[in-house]
Amino acid sequence: MPVQAQSVYSKSHRCSHIRKNSHLTHTCPNKCHSHQNVLFYYSKQASQASSLCCSAVGPRTAKGIADALTAALPSTHISKLKDAPSYSNFTTTSSVPKVVLFTDKPKTSALYKSLSLRFKGRLAFAEVTNKASDVIEQQAVEKFPKLIVLDGDKTQEYSGSCHRLQ
Repeated sequence: MPVQAQSVYSKSHRCSHIRKNSHLTHTCPNKCHSHQNVLFYYSKQASQASSLCCSAVGPRTAKGIADALTAALPSTHISKLKDAPSYSNFTTTSSVPKVVLFTDKPKTSALYKSLSLRFKGRLAFAEVTNKASDVIEQQAVEKFPKLIVLDGDKTQEYSGSCHRLQ
């Protein structure tokens, strides 16, 4: 999803010399405030994305903004499958195609979170860590990461590079 940035200043701490749409790296010459608050919306129109809004506080560099956005990505659209019954339940309940990532990393990657947001409602995403040994044995996972797509009774394994999914 495209990301829109909107500069917002605290109402109680608004400087008279700052325009509403000033540049992201603006610093106050009067030192009356330390930084501006930047809101990021994960949508084409900010009015549609009020629930997907985050506030980034930190350095106004490309890396600082990227780190803030990466940390703010929600993983609520990814099911964490911890055992065989939860895996079986996930694969049989929804009518949409399912994407399952088998990984040995404890944290969900930013790319996988982004994919789950982008395809919300069209694909169901799940993650199985190496701690779910019964599911790992059942699915014959020999090395990590492994990405499979389940569409009805067809199973397809992704054969390309998955290093960014971890």
